[in-house]
Amino acid sequence: MIRPNQAIYLVISNQPPPLLMPNLVNTQPELAKQALNSLNIRSKLIQVPSAYPEGHTIGQTPLPHAPTDGEPAIIYCAQKSRKPILWPDFVQQPADEALAFLAYHQIPAQITRKNGRSGGPASGTIVDQRPLAGSLLEIDPKHPPMVQLEVA
Repeated sequence: MIRPNQAIYLVISNQPPPLLMPNLVNTQPELAKQALNSLNIRSKLIQVPSAYPEGHTIGQTPLPHAPTDGEPAIIYCAQKSRKPILWPDFVQQPADEALAFLAYHQIPAQITRKNGRSGGPASGTIVDQRPLAGSLLEIDPKHPPMVQLEVA
């Protein structure tokens, strides 16, 4: 309670404006981390398999231009998607067709002959293969699988 005509002193202050999240989408992860460090925002980088170019940021939390909440910012970075494939069955197939398939996918093959039979590398029928049909493989162009085909 105050008396009539008593002086009242008030102190009024403004809070600083909230720190807004910069737009980091489609930048290099190192540059995104530097931008956040300069704003004193902690960050966490998460690699996500994606069809987007490898090594670019594809998303972020909080969203661009949204206020930060003191939690670490999350930067989502595109990683090359390596989906496993089901290895095909080449047994009882013509060797030239199997080799054409492998060449198209840039996968080298080692051909062996059954019973020492002679002939060109693309003649005959495949009787055995490694990896076995139905195997799940991740194809990496830098390190293609070792494929062995036995031709009769």
